[in-house]
Amino acid sequence: YGISPYFTAYPGTLSLRTETFSLVVREIIEGLLSQGFRRVLVSNGHGGNSGVLYPILVELANSHSEGRFALFHWWREPAVEAVSQEAGLPQNHANWSECFEFTRVGPLPQGDKEQVDISRIDSAAESREVLGDGSFGGPYQAPDDVTQRVFEAAVAAMVTALQEL
Repeated sequence: YGISPYFTAYPGTLSLRTETFSLVVREIIEGLLSQGFRRVLVSNGHGGNSGVLYPILVELANSHSEGRFALFHWWREPAVEAVSQEAGLPQNHANWSECFEFTRVGPLPQGDKEQVDISRIDSAAESREVLGDGSFGGPYQAPDDVTQRVFEAAVAAMVTALQEL
């Protein structure tokens, strides 16, 4: 679950309020700390959560000096971005970069979608109207070897982040 109020006009989208999401994250991490965990890597896969997670981890670090915390956004990792650039494929919401072979549940559109300006969207209904299918633009698909390389780069980066923590 995550923070997705701008997508609630799409059937099946479940969105937590920022306060609820923050409480859930805090309770999970504090539960781990109470059980003796001292290093916590939060792996984030949703842009809507990004602005909330870092302040939560800083607050937890301030109140739990015994803990070490890190935040991992897989799609922002330099190795992942390098694969995308090497393939000449821009990453974007609901385009090829979120369409791994093991996550596909149906047929994909062919071709590319023009980049959508999302800087002036004020509501979920307007998001749906502006975005249509939900993609922010770019190719809908990439060759499986490219998405596999993105996945492998993300996993390797996460392993490194865990080892550094």
